[in-house]
Amino acid sequence: MTSIPGNNPGGEPRKGSRLRASTGGIIIPLGILGAISAAEVARTTDAQRQVFWNITAPVLMYFVFAAMVAVVVGAFVMRLRVWRLGKPSSVFDNFGARLTNLATMGAGTSRVKNDRYAGIMHGLIYTSFIGLTIVTVLLSLDDYLPLIFMMDDEHLFLEGPVYLGYSLAGDLLGIIGLVGVGMAVWRRYVEPKGKMTWDRRPAEDAWIVGLLALVLFSGFLTEGFRLEASEIRGGNESWSYWSPGGWVVAKLSAAGFGTGTILDVHRVFWWIHVVGAFVLLALMSFTKFRHILLAPANAFLRRPGSPAYLAPMGDFEKLMESGQSLGAGKLQDFTWKQLFDADVCVRCGRCTEACPAWNAGQPLSPMTIIQDLK
Repeated sequence: MTSIPGNNPGGEPRKGSRLRASTGGIIIPLGILGAISAAEVARTTDAQRQVFWNITAPVLMYFVFAAMVAVVVGAFVMRLRVWRLGKPSSVFDNFGARLTNLATMGAGTSRVKNDRYAGIMHGLIYTSFIGLTIVTVLLSLDDYLPLIFMMDDEHLFLEGPVYLGYSLAGDLLGIIGLVGVGMAVWRRYVEPKGKMTWDRRPAEDAWIVGLLALVLFSGFLTEGFRLEASEIRGGNESWSYWSPGGWVVAKLSAAGFGTGTILDVHRVFWWIHVVGAFVLLALMSFTKFRHILLAPANAFLRRPGSPAYLAPMGDFEKLMESGQSLGAGKLQDFTWKQLFDADVCVRCGRCTEACPAWNAGQPLSPMTIIQDLK
């Protein structure tokens, strides 16, 4: 019997149906949680938190931050010098198409989604990283702007229901980040298959995945011990419900300690969290983790149209007579955009996986060639 296009004679659920089902499985619990939360808001209108609660020398954090910024800026200047070795390349034509590339391949990470597992893993980690960065920026603005503008209010906007919603969002972002890191650990170390075994750099990968896990775990541990001492034992336990990850830590770990021990442990985890976050940001300058910033920029700079386009090389005979190389013989033969492309490479292996020579058993790996350009 001939199947009609669009039918599903085998009875298998379509991908769209599975996607809608999984989406519904997420939205419905969140809707219930939102309804419960809305009912709870009325009882927590004075909710707030002190930024450097229990931290005796917060000024030290700024020295660590300054060191991290110096490392990042120095590394960027070094890479900029390499990019400037390349030939000029026009990257600002067809501005509208480039913005589309930025939205779909940069912010939307559409290319990664071709691999379902990698797409979900990458989406969780990326969303968590960007979201928690925004959470940190909002906390800084709420704390510093009243001081800068000499306002009477201690908080700019993070108090009452706004603070509670902010706390919930931060914890949810941390939880999905941990799920993404768990998926990364499984894929890299438990069941590494196929292209995951090509050109692996165990130390670099372990540092990135390990620091991501450390920052997220220490964040929840810090929050849990703070909630136990400042909110649960302070008579405001209802506030802590809006930080589900921290609340679980408070109930499972912190509740059995005396207040003095809780304060000491909180300080230790706070510094582990802060230093770990700054080291992770510094590593962004030297490892493939920098693609989290460079990839969106590269999506915008990517030439609209066919990615297989090759610029004409010119008259071969004249090039040979003049002693010029055919193709690229040194870094200066590349455009600055091509050198930039090499820095964005994360060794995902898609190029080698699609290479006819590699698939024919020949020792040619486009991924290795790109890595050797760095």
